[in-house]
Amino acid sequence: MPVDLDTDTFEPTPTVAPLEPESTCDAPNDDAPTATATATGAPEGIDTAVPVVPLGPDPSPTPAIIQPADGATAVGEDAEVTEGTNLEPTSTPAEVVPIEPDGGLPTPSQAPESGGDVDTPVIEGTDPADSTIEPAAPADETPPADVPTPEDEAPTPTEAPSGFDVAAAETVMLFDTAPVPDGALQLPASADAVAAYSGGAVTVADFAVGVTYDLGASRGAPVWSPRSQLLLLSTYATGDPYPTIATWDRATGALVPLPTATGDEVHSDLPVGWVGSTLYYQRTYPDEPGRVELRSAAFDGSGDSVVWSAEEAGPGSFDADVSQALINAQGNLIAYVTGGSLVVASVDDPGSPIAFLGSPGVAFDWSPEGNALLVNDGTRLAVIDAYSGTQLAISDNSAGTAIGGALWLPDGLSFVEFGGTPALRRLAVGA
Repeated sequence: MPVDLDTDTFEPTPTVAPLEPESTCDAPNDDAPTATATATGAPEGIDTAVPVVPLGPDPSPTPAIIQPADGATAVGEDAEVTEGTNLEPTSTPAEVVPIEPDGGLPTPSQAPESGGDVDTPVIEGTDPADSTIEPAAPADETPPADVPTPEDEAPTPTEAPSGFDVAAAETVMLFDTAPVPDGALQLPASADAVAAYSGGAVTVADFAVGVTYDLGASRGAPVWSPRSQLLLLSTYATGDPYPTIATWDRATGALVPLPTATGDEVHSDLPVGWVGSTLYYQRTYPDEPGRVELRSAAFDGSGDSVVWSAEEAGPGSFDADVSQALINAQGNLIAYVTGGSLVVASVDDPGSPIAFLGSPGVAFDWSPEGNALLVNDGTRLAVIDAYSGTQLAISDNSAGTAIGGALWLPDGLSFVEFGGTPALRRLAVGA
């Protein structure tokens, strides 16, 4: 039976996220990085013929790797599409599985007001009689036009709720159409795939079609877009010692290094995440130590601009040593890993942390309201206030199984459970 996290519950109101137009790209460039797709077998005892959806008229076993020509960018969904190389089916093609879950995804809400409470998840099915439940404020219909700043006064955290057990989580999906890759797992909102970051490389397992993709070397963990179609990562062009920001399109298999405003300057990029259809990334300059920028662009690389630069204040802790970063859905706070510690800072000044959260564990994710983080340490889940670093909840694990990934949606806290057939499991949130 699901368990209550104690004092406060929130009942987030899901709203429809802004659509992300499908991107198309120019013809492949021989110097672009390579990605390979492999149709993987099912576990023992299951038919090993895995249907793979053909994505174009000229199938081959490798997804397209597309390098835009100078000055070129991906175009909108109404423009003519240049077909790349797509996957070759290993058996009769299956019906395409929709990527976007029914009901859509929540749209970012505004940052918490000064002095307000941090909304701590309450696990469905427990007795809330000892507290009065205040629902979270409804989310806005559109992402913020500007990057807001956090309030001067941090919200007052709620009393730490009682423990909950990951063993009580419901099984949402068995990951039995492809092996779960090793590494730190990143879950999309659709929860039917994983991106794994291990040994400086990214592998994607798409369980909807039973295909595994090797996307090659990358700097830092990748980040899924809100609608689960695009994966933001950095990629190395052939012969280039430093990575450039790129997107991988789950629908087409195309890995696309994005054109950016700094041109041929030597740079190294790190994915930071998404606010709606706008992507964020950190750019450092190896030939200019101390020069650091937080940049944003549209999903296709257009409109690339500097959000913050270290030229005046200095990079602080948001420097080339950052190994992973994630912006919240409201676009006002950023969590990142440096020196083995997870810290939180304002997007306006990411080099000056406002909270230290300790170990980043094996995965972490922002709450829908953007004021707390879910941290998975490999066996347990913890909920931590982003402004104070206060631990609001810590789970039990009576089954003792290893768990990976972290995904916090309005309807629950999701993770991957290992042991036997890996499975996506969820602790439901609600009254």
